[in-house]
Amino acid sequence: MWPNHLDIARFFALKVDPSVVLPSEYNSALVILSFFVATLAGFAFVHLLHRIAEHEHTRSRYPWMAGGALIMGLGIWAMHFIGMLAYELPIPVNYDPLITLVSAIPAVLASAWNLHIVARSNVTRVRLYMGGIVLGGGIGLMHYTGMGAVDFDAYIRYDLPLFVLSLLVAVALAMCALWVAFRASRRDTIRTLANEAISALLIGAAVAGMHYTAMSSAICLARNGTTTPLPSIGTDVLAVATATVATLILIAGIAAVVFDRRLASEVFFRKEASQRASQTAQRLQLIMDNVADAVLTLDGHGIIETCNAAAVRIFGYPANELVGLNIAQLLSNLRTNEDRAPMMRYFSDPSTRSPEGNGFSIIGRQKDGTHVYLEAVLTEGRQADRSVIVAALRDTTERNVVAAALARAKEAAEKASQAKSEFISHMSHELRTPLNAVIGMADLLLETPQLRQDPNTVQSYLGDIRESGRHLLNLVNEILDVSVIESGGRALEFETFDAVAEIENLIRPLKTTEAATAVLSFLKKEVPVLITADKQSFRQTILNLTTNSISHGGVGVEIKISVDADMANGFTKVVVSDNGPGIPGDMLSAVGQPFLKSKAAYRYSKQERTSNGAGMGLYIVKRLMVLNGGKLELTSAPNTGTIATTYWPRNANAA
Repeated sequence: MWPNHLDIARFFALKVDPSVVLPSEYNSALVILSFFVATLAGFAFVHLLHRIAEHEHTRSRYPWMAGGALIMGLGIWAMHFIGMLAYELPIPVNYDPLITLVSAIPAVLASAWNLHIVARSNVTRVRLYMGGIVLGGGIGLMHYTGMGAVDFDAYIRYDLPLFVLSLLVAVALAMCALWVAFRASRRDTIRTLANEAISALLIGAAVAGMHYTAMSSAICLARNGTTTPLPSIGTDVLAVATATVATLILIAGIAAVVFDRRLASEVFFRKEASQRASQTAQRLQLIMDNVADAVLTLDGHGIIETCNAAAVRIFGYPANELVGLNIAQLLSNLRTNEDRAPMMRYFSDPSTRSPEGNGFSIIGRQKDGTHVYLEAVLTEGRQADRSVIVAALRDTTERNVVAAALARAKEAAEKASQAKSEFISHMSHELRTPLNAVIGMADLLLETPQLRQDPNTVQSYLGDIRESGRHLLNLVNEILDVSVIESGGRALEFETFDAVAEIENLIRPLKTTEAATAVLSFLKKEVPVLITADKQSFRQTILNLTTNSISHGGVGVEIKISVDADMANGFTKVVVSDNGPGIPGDMLSAVGQPFLKSKAAYRYSKQERTSNGAGMGLYIVKRLMVLNGGKLELTSAPNTGTIATTYWPRNANAA
């Protein structure tokens, strides 16, 4: 036998006499009202469920949890007592006020526990099952606790199968409601009203289904004796109380729905607008940073407020240093910058601003002081009741430099063309003179028999023909040398050799053939002086300089050649000097240039007629020195002689 306090016969209807079972029926209007209250509470509960999940890691989670627990718990409690009012018996029914109030506690606590389990951003199946069990169990506990508040002249017993079924219905429907709330109605942005309504209906069904299943299991048995009266509240008072609670739940539910909808919509649209604004700003900044022109925004006084990457590149300032500068600090003070003042007037006098924009050609100043040429267009706009100026600046430095270079190249080309024309004119004269002499003297010998009969005359004519032929050959050789050098076809073979020995080999024949016109001496070094160069270029250079001094120096001119290998800069210095008539200063700059500018440039000595070339020897020397990685220095003055100094590399890295 069970002990008295555990006697299940006092709770479950194991043996029932049908004659003492009280008949019962339901008020359909109150049944519908009870289901509506439970559904409304479930609707507010679902909203709060998602709101709490969104605040999972914030302190505001707990006030929302308290509100959700009260709404759901009191909704279950109100539904229960409206359902009890709908349950009509043929005897008077009263309710114990204390137990009635206490019966709400299990529903509130179960709702709070349920929220703690499932109100999260990521809900697993295990949590859904646990939440369903807790919520269904809380509904059942609240119901059977509330049934203990019933005071009437009868006994209540429960049908065991229906009792178990009522709990299973509550748990199963609670699980389904939570699954719909978190699996079917969750969205990345805004939850849909239809899915929330489905969740609310399932919660209402869970509460109402459990209640009416449990009430179906309740069997009221009439007593045979009288009962002790207890302090109780009547049906009218209970109806008013439950109606009040239902009204409060309705107001709270509607307020929660409206507030949550507005808040969620406002937050969503604000977030979406913020994202669009951020994306637009990022896209605009990306465009600005990939624009080649500098783009600045300035206030009405010319203070820079924003800048793009091109402005940083053009002016050389970091972005944080550019912002806050006055545009005047980026402009040059060069006198040639004539548009600087008009641009400054643009900021000081708003009346000068054009609605279509103002254009300026200015010279900017970079952080390191370097000047840049800029084309600027300034356009004024309004933003928040203030003037905002957008400045687009294009760097035209390269274009100006290219234009200047083209102008210089054009000028040089025109001068070269003029010099070339003069050179061709002069060369035609130089070529015709010996050629006409050769042809003329040959004609005289061929057409005048008397001349051929005089051996001395024939010998003299033949000598003139030979000299004219040599002169003509030298002219052609010089022209060919210049042509090969200018076309880049001169092949160089670098090698290391003794400069002293090479010079000795060069001047030996000159001393015998030119002894009658000049005194040639070589300040010989006793030790070899090694240089690295193209040997042919070396021989041609020294030979050209020496024969040039002999040809233009006149009779009795002293020519000295010296070698200095004691240079700290890695060069060997070979000097060819003479004490001849020298070169006037106005002609010295022309000597060594291609296509000498005038015929007078060839005539810097009275012995012009003895020259064997076209005056291009120094130009050839200068170009050969550059090709061998050396250089030529020429100093001269009238009546003091000429000094030609060549510098030859002493290492094997000659270019």
